[in-house]
Amino acid sequence: RERAAYLISRFLGFDFVPPTVIKIVDRKEGSLQEFVEDAQVGWEVKNEDVLDEGMLKLTIFDNLIDNVDRHRGNYLVKGGRVFAIDHGHTFNNIGNLKYRGANVDKIPADLADKLRSFASSQEQQDILKDLLGELLEEDIVYAFMKRVVSFIKSIRPDNTFDHGKFDSLLRN
Repeated sequence: RERAAYLISRFLGFDFVPPTVIKIVDRKEGSLQEFVEDAQVGWEVKNEDVLDEGMLKLTIFDNLIDNVDRHRGNYLVKGGRVFAIDHGHTFNNIGNLKYRGANVDKIPADLADKLRSFASSQEQQDILKDLLGELLEEDIVYAFMKRVVSFIKSIRPDNTFDHGKFDSLLRN
């Protein structure tokens, strides 16, 4: 799940999960994530020191991967930039038909552009699907990809988010 979160962050343009690989140490498989030196844990940072846009993107990301364990101890901040860590409690209810997080009304323009770019590239979608298929069960990968494509299709041209359209697309 840690590696899957990293791949999704990279492919969709969030770029805040530190590089993460799968390693085998003493015959035990696990993930290894790049250390973010001199970063503060979220609870060490005053709210005004955290970029609002970074936290909005984190909310969107967490909803896409169904992260139910995001709290101030599960993200880092360095130089005003947010780094998402600890994705062990993700993808558990990914087929949920609703966007159950904070009410996001407008998607940051740079993120909306990156998401649209991903949606327009079948090759990128296929590569991500294949990589996730090595890490997660097939039904989880399918539900996640449907969720992402539905989310992107629900971003209006002015980057506002159409919650009704998203819910409708997930049901179909």
